[in-house]
Amino acid sequence: MQDIAKDYYEYWFGRGKGFLKGATTYLNDLEYALSAFALHQATESLYSTIFTSVLKLQT
Repeated sequence: MQDIAKDYYEYWFGRGKGFLKGATTYLNDLEYALSAFALHQATESLYSTIFTSVLKLQT
C-alpha cells in the first residue's frame, strides 16, 4: 500500500506544482482570471495529494 500511496502523492503533488507554476506565470502576465483558475486547480490537486495519499496508507 505504501507504494500506491507514494505514486498518488507524486502524481497529485506534481500536478499541484505545475498548476502553481502556471498561476504564477499568468499572474506575471496580468492574466488574473487564468491565474485564479490555475491557483484553484493547484489547491484542488494539493488537497487530492493529502486525501488520496492518506487514504491509501490507511487501506
